[in-house]
Amino acid sequence: MGGSVVYMGARREGDTLRWSEAWSRWDANASYRTKVFQRPTTFGLVVRNVTDRIYRADRDTFAQPRQIVGSVGLEF
Repeated sequence: MGGSVVYMGARREGDTLRWSEAWSRWDANASYRTKVFQRPTTFGLVVRNVTDRIYRADRDTFAQPRQIVGSVGLEF
């Protein structure tokens, strides 16, 4: 299990006097190792933007909403 926090402080956009707001994003992940059909197998889950916060990644772009990605790794 793990997690991370990404923080971007307020910053000036290009040559203008316009400033982008500061934002933070919380991410989480978990994995589980076991054997399936006698083969080492890893199940993983990653959640980006856990709080599903809406924020501007830059002046004209909104960041991605909550994303959930699963994976299965099977060793041969």
